[in-house]
Amino acid sequence: MGIGNLIRPVVRPAVFLDRDGVLNPTVLNPATGRMESPLLPRDFRLCDGVIPALLQLQTAGYPLILVSNQPNYALGKSSYHTIRSIQHKLETQLASADVHFTRFCYCLHHPKGLTQAIPESANAENLPLDFCCAPAMTSPLPSPGPG
Repeated sequence: MGIGNLIRPVVRPAVFLDRDGVLNPTVLNPATGRMESPLLPRDFRLCDGVIPALLQLQTAGYPLILVSNQPNYALGKSSYHTIRSIQHKLETQLASADVHFTRFCYCLHHPKGLTQAIPESANAENLPLDFCCAPAMTSPLPSPGPG
C-alpha cells in the first residue's frame, strides 16, 4: 500500500456564482440599447434577496466563488479602473452584510474585442481576485486516459 492510497484529496462542494444578472441586475446601455453589465459604479447594486441567499449558503458551509465574464473591458466600454471600482463597491456591500467570498474570478476577454493587457498593479493589494485575458477554451478537455 503506497502513500497515494492513504492520502485522498478533500473534495468539497462550493457555489460558483456569476455577477451580472445573478448578484446584480444588468443595466440598459443607452449607446447599444441592450441590457449589459454596469458600466459605472453608480449603476451597480445588488439584486433584492441576494444577501439573505448568500448568507444561507455561507452558513451552510459552502465556499462562495464569483466567476464572471466582463467583456466591456475588451470591447473598450470600461477601463480597468472602472472594473476595479465596481468590484470595490461589490466587496463593500458584501462585507457590510458579513458575506465573504473565497475568490473573485473575472475573464476580461471578448471574441469581438481586443484583448487588453491588465495593468501590472492589478493585484497589488494581494486580494483573492483573479483577472484573465485569455480567450475561453474552444476545444473539449482531453480525456483523462486509462485508469
